[in-house]
Amino acid sequence: MWRFLVREGWDVNLKRVHRIWKQEGLRVPPKARKKRRLGTSENGTQWLAAERINHVWSYDFVFDQTESGGRLKWLPVLDEFTRSDNEPEFVANAVKDWIEEKGFKSESFNARFRDEFLNVESFMSLLEAKVMGEEHRDKYNHRCPHS
Repeated sequence: MWRFLVREGWDVNLKRVHRIWKQEGLRVPPKARKKRRLGTSENGTQWLAAERINHVWSYDFVFDQTESGGRLKWLPVLDEFTRSDNEPEFVANAVKDWIEEKGFKSESFNARFRDEFLNVESFMSLLEAKVMGEEHRDKYNHRCPHS
């Protein structure tokens, strides 16, 4: 959080940010544990490590609802190499065909998306969710530090 504040132009002490963070009961998301794969399977999924831009893409649906109970369905689409999305035009018929042939997961991003956005925001309408979602996407892709 301190890095984010400094990047946004705030002149703030690291220890002060840490103290306030703890007082407010905020938490750092837990580090993901590596999953151990046991055995082999001819039908198992193959995990590809992204070697370049547009090499490995992932997506999955994430669900939420508006204050009035309206259903929201989010579709995060990620380039695994750059960890950013590729605008709405990426979702096309070719993607649907490819997904039918191969499966992949993006739970780590979806968990972060839920923790940092869906669990802290309340949406009054679908339009508000769209606008706030676009703002979050811009912030995540262009202003947030990534490891």
